Amino acid sequence: MGKSFLTHDMLRRVAGNGTPCLLFTTEMSGEEVLERLAFLDAGIDPADGAVTGTFGSRVGAIKESASRMTQLPIWICEGGLPVGALVGEMRRQQALNGVEFVAVDHIQHLRVPGEKGPAIIERVMADLKGAAIDLHLPVWAISHINRDAQKAGGTISHFAGKGSSAIEQDSNVQLALEPVVW
Repeated sequence: MGKSFLTHDMLRRVAGNGTPCLLFTTEMSGEEVLERLAFLDAGIDPADGAVTGTFGSRVGAIKESASRMTQLPIWICEGGLPVGALVGEMRRQQALNGVEFVAVDHIQHLRVPGEKGPAIIERVMADLKGAAIDLHLPVWAISHINRDAQKAGGTISHFAGKGSSAIEQDSNVQLALEPVVW
């Protein structure tokens, strides 16, 4: 659906303007994120080289972009942390590195010890919103969608967050990416 891609491109642009950013990634390693950022920055589709086995004359541009991406003020934390640890890391990174923007890619992969089902997402959303308010930070939280909700109406609504109504209740703004049928 492109949620992580959009998030990574947004981080590249925000950090490229000098704003310190923190990314919690649950589906990709930090190295994979940096590689994606380099290709985005170079304007090259990594699938092009995967098909031909080479990037030819574009290798220099990719290396230059990779070097530039490692210099951006982006801190990456990997894995599905317990939400309490994630909030603690937000506080720590704000104090150490002046982080001003946080992205969580994907909230459904975070853990809440002792909770099950929708209670997990409710706690995650409440804790993220509380941290955003306490730390005066925008938090971009990525959610999977409830595919049944999409099938029912054919479009994605603000009620389509997977796992709990807390997603729409605790969000200040929601964006939905609609799949394009060509």
